[in-house]
Amino acid sequence: MHRVAFCLAVALVLVAPQANACSCAPLPSRELAARSADLVFLATVDSVGLARVYPVPGYPLQGIWLTIEEVLLSSSPSLLSGRSRKSGRPITLHYVQGTACGYVFRPGERYLVYAHRTNGSLMDASGCGRTALAADAEEEIDWLRSRRATWVPIPDPMVGPQPDRVVSGTAFDSLAAVAAEGEARARRRVGMSMALNVCLLLALGVVAWRATHRP
Repeated sequence: MHRVAFCLAVALVLVAPQANACSCAPLPSRELAARSADLVFLATVDSVGLARVYPVPGYPLQGIWLTIEEVLLSSSPSLLSGRSRKSGRPITLHYVQGTACGYVFRPGERYLVYAHRTNGSLMDASGCGRTALAADAEEEIDWLRSRRATWVPIPDPMVGPQPDRVVSGTAFDSLAAVAAEGEARARRRVGMSMALNVCLLLALGVVAWRATHRP
């Protein structure tokens, strides 16, 4: 099959081992996990490193670089169509640095990933969910393939409906644009904060000068 390559930026939480970082409820059923996920796919981790995305100032993201092998389920119907469902492509996932309860990915390993949208665009894969090494989830992968035609996602009442552009089969790079926009907003906030500090210092300097030069 012809392999189509293009980039996706999504967000996932990268943390220390789950046993030491998070207390989890019982593992959700595969039915609930499939229905509540925004994107379920098979992928191999190419590398892990620091990403240049700061959705919250002072909290950098760590990147997980993978190659998607197969999209199993998606909240966007366009991802369930023939070629986009199986075409391989490199993607970049992001994890909020220091957040607990995220899944720990390791380079070179192949995973079944249940991803959920956060902040309307970025995504995470919970260490308390059904994300797992593909070799340990072969039966579940077969079940997901059998459910692909009838799967209906559960809408998130806290987030509301999301546009298809967020995870569309032909516009994965829209997430990269959203991440870049978030980084730009963070830089603008830092710049505004610095400008306000400078103005405050100047005002204090003027007050001090007037106090020392009174007749």
